[in-house]
Amino acid sequence: MLSRLHHRNLVKLIGYYSNRELSQSLLCYELVPNGSLEAWLHGSLGADCPLDWDTRMKIALDAARGLAYLHEDSQPCVIHRDFKASNILLENDFHAKVSDFGLAKQAPEGRLNYLSTRVMGTFGYVAPEYAMTGHLIVKSDVYSYGVVLLELLTGRRPVDMSQSSGQENLVHRHGQSFGIKIGYRN
Repeated sequence: MLSRLHHRNLVKLIGYYSNRELSQSLLCYELVPNGSLEAWLHGSLGADCPLDWDTRMKIALDAARGLAYLHEDSQPCVIHRDFKASNILLENDFHAKVSDFGLAKQAPEGRLNYLSTRVMGTFGYVAPEYAMTGHLIVKSDVYSYGVVLLELLTGRRPVDMSQSSGQENLVHRHGQSFGIKIGYRN
């Protein structure tokens, strides 16, 4: 499935190796030299040179294009299931590429039905409906995109577990939801 996904905003699969006897596999992807969005927002990469607003918007648009390709244009339609800042890699010119398809699933036929599956993903990015029911739909990734967008806009982690603030969730904090309404074509 991964070898059929080709888009400028997806990391390219160069090749793979699989040894069933030893249960080993290796995926080789293109080099994306500027690190992850997470490293620029929360790590050492962004400490000396934070991302300006134009760059943040370029990253948001590129990530949305990559996700839209997976949902609308790829055959078969793919649900990423682990869309987050660390899985958005940046080229030298800050063009973004979606990466890490290790949890990806083919979307159900018709794209409006759900696929019942074991809940996977990263806490803070997983859609509440998916977490509660295990019903995976394409819009589960759209929720995760909204969390990444909030992260880009605020510069805060989705879940802050620092000792000074206890646990603070960017999406649901002190009884208030910081929701994003995102238009989505079915």
